[in-house]
Amino acid sequence: MTHILRKAFFRHAPEISELYYNNFAVIREEKGYGVVSAEGNIIIDPVYQKVNWEALPFDGDSYGYNIIFKCQESDGYSKIIKWDTKENGIYLSKQLDKF
Repeated sequence: MTHILRKAFFRHAPEISELYYNNFAVIREEKGYGVVSAEGNIIIDPVYQKVNWEALPFDGDSYGYNIIFKCQESDGYSKIIKWDTKENGIYLSKQLDKF
C-alpha cells in the first residue's frame, strides 16, 4: 500500500521500484534515476544513468539501515553515496573512475 501512495507523490516518474526495507525506492524520471525515501523525500536527485545499491549489516545480521548507492553519471564516472537511515544522513563516500 505504501508503494501505491508513493507513486501518487511522484506522478511525473514513469518508473518507481518496490519499497526496499520499508525505507526507499528507486525512481526514474525524465533526467535519469534517483532515490526517494518511504516518506517521499528525495534522497538522491534523479539525474543518474543508473543507480545500484547494497544494504550493509547493522547490529549483527539486521539489514536495511545502512545503504550504499552507486550512482553512474552520464560521463561514465560513478559516485558512491552512503545513506544511514537511522540518522537520515547522506554522505558522498567517493567518486569512482569510469568502468
